[in-house]
Amino acid sequence: MNITYQHPDVECTDFTLYNSNNDAITGNVRFPKQMQNNSALPVVVVLHGFKAFKDWGFFGYLCAELALRGAIVVNFNYSLNGFDEHSDGSVTNTEKFARNTITQELLDSEIVLTAITNKTILPNHITWNNNIYALGHSRGAGLALLTAVRNQRISKAVLLAPVSTYNRHTARQQQQWRERGYFEVLNTRTNELLRQNVSYLNDIEQHAQEYSLTAAIASLTIPVRIIVGEQDMTTPLRESDQLIQHDTNTITSRITIPKTGHTFGAVHPFAGTTEALETVITETSLFFEL
Repeated sequence: MNITYQHPDVECTDFTLYNSNNDAITGNVRFPKQMQNNSALPVVVVLHGFKAFKDWGFFGYLCAELALRGAIVVNFNYSLNGFDEHSDGSVTNTEKFARNTITQELLDSEIVLTAITNKTILPNHITWNNNIYALGHSRGAGLALLTAVRNQRISKAVLLAPVSTYNRHTARQQQQWRERGYFEVLNTRTNELLRQNVSYLNDIEQHAQEYSLTAAIASLTIPVRIIVGEQDMTTPLRESDQLIQHDTNTITSRITIPKTGHTFGAVHPFAGTTEALETVITETSLFFEL
C-alpha cells in the first residue's frame, strides 16, 4: 500500500476491485482506531478530479481527518486515471489516461458503492450505519452529483470547487480534437503533456443531457453543500453560481472561503494543512454531522 499521509489514530486498509474490462480500481478505507461505545458510522466516498488521484495533495489528510471525526472514509483511483499505487505524482500509464471517460468513472464509482453496500471492502469490526455521503473535488464534484442522481443510497453530497459542465472546450478545440483524434493537456505539476482520446469528447456529447450537472442538481432532493475558494481560477465562482441557479428544490448551500484557490492552498506532495483546508474539513464534518 502506498499512501501519502497516515495518522497514528486512523486505520487504513487497501482494496482492489475490477471492472468489466478487468481494469483495476485501487482504493483505501480509513476509520478511527478507537471507537466510542461501538458507535455505528456513516461512509464518506471521496471522488478525485481531473489529473488527480486518490493520494494527491490533501486527499489523504482530508480522509484521515474525516475518519477521526467519526466516519468510514473510502477513496479510490478510477481505473483509467493513469496513476498506479507507486506513482510519484506523474501519470504512470498514459494509454489508460487517454482512454478515460466520464462513463467509465461513473461505472467505477458504482462498483465501489456496490462493494460498500455488500460490505466486501468495509472492516468487519466497524459498524456502518447505512448512510453514504459523497464528497467530490473539481471534476470529481460533478461525478458526485451524477452518482447521487443515479444512486439513491447517497443521502448527502459535498462539492469542493465544483465544475458546472463537462463541456469545457471551445468549438475550435473540439474541431482540432476530432481532426487529430486526441487532445493534449499539460499537467502543470509535472510538466507532462498528456493526451485525451476523442472517445472522451464523444462520450460527453453522446450523454450531454444525462451528464448535465445543472440538470442533475435540479433533480436532486438530498442536501448539497458547495465549498469554494474565492480566488479559484480553475472553477471560478460563476460555476457554482450556475449550479445554485438550477437548484429548483433549494437544497444547496454554499460556503465561500476568502483568499484561497482551487486546492484550498494545498499542494502535492502534501506540505501540511492550511487555514482554508481546515475550514473545508470543519464545514464538511458539520454538514455530514460527524
